[in-house]
Amino acid sequence: MLSELYIKDFGIFSEQRIHFHSGMTVLTGETGAGKSLIVGAIALILGGRASTEDIRGGAKEAIVEATFEPQQFKAIRAILDAAGIAIDDRRLIIRRVLHGSGRSRLYLNGVAATLTTLSQVVPHLVDLSGQHEHQELLDSSRHRTILDQFAAHASLYQDYCKTFAGLRQIHNELNRLQRIRSDAKERLDYLTYCVRELESLELSEDEEEQLKLKKQRMQHAAKLFEVAQRLVGNLDEEDGAVLARLGGIRRDLEQASSYDDSLTPYLDEFDSAENVLKELRAHLTEYVHSLDFDSAERDRVEQRLLQLAEVRRKYGSIAEAMVKLTEMRKELVSIENVDGDMAELKKQRQHMVGKLLKHGRSLSKSRGLAAKRLQKVVAEELEQLAMQAARFSVRFHAIQSGESDVVEVEASEGSLCAAAGGLESVEFLFSANVGEPLKPLVKIASGGELSRVMLAIKLVLTADRAKTFVFDEVDSGIGGHQAEVVGAKLKALATASNGQQVFCVTHLAPIAAHADHHLRVAKNAAAGRTIATANYLRDHERRQEIARMLAGARVTERSLAHAEEMLQNR
Repeated sequence: MLSELYIKDFGIFSEQRIHFHSGMTVLTGETGAGKSLIVGAIALILGGRASTEDIRGGAKEAIVEATFEPQQFKAIRAILDAAGIAIDDRRLIIRRVLHGSGRSRLYLNGVAATLTTLSQVVPHLVDLSGQHEHQELLDSSRHRTILDQFAAHASLYQDYCKTFAGLRQIHNELNRLQRIRSDAKERLDYLTYCVRELESLELSEDEEEQLKLKKQRMQHAAKLFEVAQRLVGNLDEEDGAVLARLGGIRRDLEQASSYDDSLTPYLDEFDSAENVLKELRAHLTEYVHSLDFDSAERDRVEQRLLQLAEVRRKYGSIAEAMVKLTEMRKELVSIENVDGDMAELKKQRQHMVGKLLKHGRSLSKSRGLAAKRLQKVVAEELEQLAMQAARFSVRFHAIQSGESDVVEVEASEGSLCAAAGGLESVEFLFSANVGEPLKPLVKIASGGELSRVMLAIKLVLTADRAKTFVFDEVDSGIGGHQAEVVGAKLKALATASNGQQVFCVTHLAPIAAHADHHLRVAKNAAAGRTIATANYLRDHERRQEIARMLAGARVTERSLAHAEEMLQNR
């Protein structure tokens, strides 16, 4: 049950807190007063699309908050527990905050939550029918969804969908392998050439950097040779060379340390320094010999760098070329094994087709049985909605190969097409008048007829569903006695069980007169701004409002008397 709705800076509402009750509540008011804004606020709470256009002019953000006392408490608690959200006092508070930047935030019982979690909770809270929802009946692709919802065979449907997804994956993989097979010769030649080329290069990631360093040494070999030779001479070969003088220096340091122990540690450091210099001399001696580059070596380095540059041009980098080589080797193996892979996939496909047909036929049988029940109960509801001559039927059509997302399969009765939603499409047929044949609902129903057909369907889908229903102008296209009947039906829905709620936005007095509670939405100017408010009407105020709905702006004693009579007879 929806017990409270708080709106702040939403549309032309400045700030409003509305407390709700069980039973039937109508919302009335002049066109543009803000009735549908209340429905829009509820839609936002239920996960509807957030828009900065909903924020009141001059405000930084809009806030909509709803408090529910859910009847299906266990189911909701299980969903929220999984999301780490507490619901201990049997109350659920949903809060949406819209920012002028376009961002929006969602909170469930004060905890930041996702729209995914909210979408799991909503079916247990509210069933909302917007102003144009009956137009969904003009989309025959929705008819199968409605029938499945009525049939309540979710497990059958999920089994079929899961199997179809697996079959489609196999089907797509077979098509991919078939394309590979068709292009195999050309592709095989190309891959073989590329793999052999890269393998012959024997690539390593650091080779290019090492070659660039070697090229740099080659370019400066003469200068490096001169400097290295001079260093070797200074260290060991010339008169007064450093290493030759180190022996005398060490003897003097050793003698001094015999008189002063503080100098003793420096003997070890001196020895270390001497060893470093000896190692440097040995390295420089070898280094001088390594600088003897011949022209063939120079050419080899240049040629190898050109090869590596070409690899980078083709593949982006040496590392990427090495990755590509691994991938192409794998593709070569897959092409060579394509016939075996296809044979294995065909076996899997045959097995999956068997499962699909089994699940599909079970689903089709369930739909057939549900269709008979749906025809009967919708016809009964339509009769009670002042459409005694109306007939309603459900027709099944085989899936056609030209439709989207279709897989063709072989069955015992021959080839047939399977779609993501089943082995058949569903279409509602309708006839409003005696003697007229059944025809597709999408082609013949008037606006008023569509409204009542949708209401009838809603009424038969109420079992085990949300206990709060919101109807935004379900009275579209009807009037007079039809409105009286619709009002009575909505009242019956509101009193079907304890805690049941029906909210209805209406322009028709016969519907409004059936309500247990009456909210009037009005807009007024204050301080140069338009502000919408919603207030419950007392008995005399309600009579005045219904009289206005009957007579228009000019309320007469006659319209007041008529309104009183309607309220007395409800």
